[in-house]
Amino acid sequence: KTEGLRFIFAPAKALRTTETEDEKLAQGLQLEQRPVTLMKRLEHIQHVLLQRTDPLLAAKLHMFGVEPHMFLIRWVRVLLAREVSMPQLLLIWDGIFSHTPNDFSLVDSLCVALLTERSYRQRIISTSRDHVTCLKILKRVPRFEEDQVGSIVYKAIKIHNEYEQHLRKINRQIKLQLQQEVGASAELEFVDKNSFESRFQREFFPE
Repeated sequence: KTEGLRFIFAPAKALRTTETEDEKLAQGLQLEQRPVTLMKRLEHIQHVLLQRTDPLLAAKLHMFGVEPHMFLIRWVRVLLAREVSMPQLLLIWDGIFSHTPNDFSLVDSLCVALLTERSYRQRIISTSRDHVTCLKILKRVPRFEEDQVGSIVYKAIKIHNEYEQHLRKINRQIKLQLQQEVGASAELEFVDKNSFESRFQREFFPE
């Protein structure tokens, strides 16, 4: 019974996490025992997905020394639950659970879509003067209208699908290259075998 209540109230407890706890968690990720999978995911969001989607914004964050764990951990841990109002959150979660029910990976693209939302992106680029001001903006996501949230979810799905297509294309190219290499190797082996048999025939069974 206790375990059941703990499961029910766990999300609410997560939403009450303070800024100080976020900072402690971010610092903890820099230690040797940090969860590598989470760090890799945060790096993938900023250094791969954002770089592909908006190179200028990615360069801006890099210029100010903003690392992924400094703000993305807050977004990813509770699936953006602390960044938007409850009605908007339901719309976002509906997109996550319906589009990527197995791994919730749409949240990665949602982070990018949120960063590149037109008004928020402009605020980050034009208002940020240094590391501190940039990070302050990233930690204070503006309140969006419902139609804006709908556009963010739509854009996230587009980013996710395009990246999946990109991965499939690379996989096909790698598979084709491997097949060509294996085929060339098999053909070379056949030629070498024939050459050896011809030489063996000439040396030991001359006509």
